[in-house]
Amino acid sequence: MTEVVLPLYTIQMKFARILSILSGFVLLTAALIYSFMYFNQESSSLTREVLSHAPGKFVSLRYGLVHYRLEGPDTAKLILFIPGGGVSGCEVFEKIIPEFQQKGFRTLTYDLYGRGYSARPSVANSPELFEEQLTQLLDTLQISGPLHIVSTSMGAIVATDFIVHRPEKVDKVVFIDPSLTGQFKTNALLRIPVLSDFLMTVYWYPKAVENQRKEFVSKEVFEVYKGRLIYFMDFKGYKHSNYSTWMHMLNQNKMPLLSKIEQNKILLLYGDKDPYFGTPNKAVFKSHYPSLQIKEILQAGHLPHLEKPAPVNQEILTFLKQF
Repeated sequence: MTEVVLPLYTIQMKFARILSILSGFVLLTAALIYSFMYFNQESSSLTREVLSHAPGKFVSLRYGLVHYRLEGPDTAKLILFIPGGGVSGCEVFEKIIPEFQQKGFRTLTYDLYGRGYSARPSVANSPELFEEQLTQLLDTLQISGPLHIVSTSMGAIVATDFIVHRPEKVDKVVFIDPSLTGQFKTNALLRIPVLSDFLMTVYWYPKAVENQRKEFVSKEVFEVYKGRLIYFMDFKGYKHSNYSTWMHMLNQNKMPLLSKIEQNKILLLYGDKDPYFGTPNKAVFKSHYPSLQIKEILQAGHLPHLEKPAPVNQEILTFLKQF
């Protein structure tokens, strides 16, 4: 028999055809997985019915409704509580605010855009956006200050910009595990259009809740927090808000601004088990703000005011009485 030898060109064509079929199958499978997961995420909207059950009130600002809670007599000293980037918004302060009200303070807290019950606009989640939101909120509520600020995590960026640009409106500031160093770096793949949306849907969103478990010491506290995360994650705009925050907010180094703030105005609290705020950060903060008071909250993670509200409040109240 005569052996049949296929030309190299023919072999290459067959291989290319098989590769093309396999690639098409992979792409089709990926598209089906993406579609299934996409349409099963963010399935709710912040409707009037949903908002009617929210505690507090709403005010209409430039980019939509903003949820806030203002409590206490208007003649009392005001403490403004600025939450971080967590989707549950100002709920993170629910364990500590009541004591300040009992001590005679007036309190104001609100949900940042993209969090809690506030609008989730399709704009860059940048320092400028959140500073504008806070300024408009205070102006609309006719709050002129001076006031105290208690901020946590990403909220420290908002607090820093605000006090630098409007120092006459702020007396003292408390940072709780602040995110001011700009150390957060996004994966390079998330900078690629289309691919970033795919990864946010099939990889990040399903892991979003469990990824935050490391921020807590107490399993019981985390389980309660987890339930609220799941609730707020289901509203449209969650993925955009987080992605945009990574790209425009958490990578911002605000440390140089600390030198522009009058000395003896800042207290820094941090959980000793916080995976983000390590011991070296204390020296960095001190180098930019020499009079900084730093207090460690034992057996607490990134949100010590949820896990250890009593010592957190004690440190804040002691600080506010100084000078």
